[in-house]
Amino acid sequence: MKKLAKRLGVAIRSLILNLEEKKPEEPKSHFAAAYDTLNRIDMNTGEIKEAIRSTKRTSAAGPDGLRMAIYSEACSYILRPLQTLFNSINTSGNIPMNFKIARVIMIHKKNTKQDMGNYRPISMENHIAKIWERVLNARLMLHLNRHNRLTRRQHGFRPKRGCHTNLFEAQEKII
Repeated sequence: MKKLAKRLGVAIRSLILNLEEKKPEEPKSHFAAAYDTLNRIDMNTGEIKEAIRSTKRTSAAGPDGLRMAIYSEACSYILRPLQTLFNSINTSGNIPMNFKIARVIMIHKKNTKQDMGNYRPISMENHIAKIWERVLNARLMLHLNRHNRLTRRQHGFRPKRGCHTNLFEAQEKII
């Protein structure tokens, strides 16, 4: 396990060095006001550990070939390097290329397998990117809720809400 954690550490250091070589871009003007209040996002090891622990260990590997179980097993060894990497990404605004790469596979839905219309694509990205996204999403949702930036009519992509709650509200107004 220590050997694997060391390999992950080397890969993470490599990502950090690549980030430091690039210049950060200025935020787009229409995001400037929101960016000012979120311009510094320091992720802590507790958030990263929670993101790793809350992800299914049996998730298939992404393009890098690393399964989620590896991150779960090596969690205590890689928390600090991941924290350094994630905070470097957040500070610089540059996202590593391997965070943008996904392996797309086709999953059969129904009926005949000869018809491509009966398949749906699944994008499998690297778990290291999923961990970062999970922590960033949790932080962003906390910020939006704390500052009342989401309308109560927003149902999609929110916990305990979705199409069904939206339909219930629409039905209440109609009846």
